[in-house]
Amino acid sequence: MEDEVQLRTFRDERDQEWEVRAIKPPPPTERRRRLIADDFANGWLLFTLGMERRRLAPLPPGWHQASDTQLVRWCADAEQVAGPPSDSQDH
Repeated sequence: MEDEVQLRTFRDERDQEWEVRAIKPPPPTERRRRLIADDFANGWLLFTLGMERRRLAPLPPGWHQASDTQLVRWCADAEQVAGPPSDSQDH
């Protein structure tokens, strides 16, 4: 069953430990269908390292069985997205 694995970790070429999980949105309403890019409609991989976030869409089939080498490639290809807002305005 493909949905069994919710979270995996792997190390990149700089020996940093990333987490990756599949994000599967609920079935889209007509309005959501207009707002979500087609690639993201059926889910995506979310890679996280500290505050860094990256998304890869569409969700690769069997991603949970991919080698760490493949996860590193997908992470490198993934689009960087903004993380949660910072509490500090000093930076």
